Amino acid sequence: MQCIRVNDIAVEAPVLPEQKSSMDNNMARATFSFTDVRNLERGRMRLSKLGGIHSVDVSLLTQMVAVEYDPQEISLETIRNILKRV
Repeated sequence: MQCIRVNDIAVEAPVLPEQKSSMDNNMARATFSFTDVRNLERGRMRLSKLGGIHSVDVSLLTQMVAVEYDPQEISLETIRNILKRV
């Protein structure tokens, strides 16, 4: 999967439709990497309050936040902008 770095956030491209065997057909998934562990929980809390976010998983070990979302309700760009402001 291609990883795009934006400041201190790395974004993996959303899962392609043919790769969504275990997810709902309307859901996409993106993974964001933080350089500062303290921002992981703040990012999780902000995203979990938004409509269109299905799940937010945080890994302190890898410093990653995995987001499953409905791209018809919220865009990847919106998620990225929210995490940039954390």
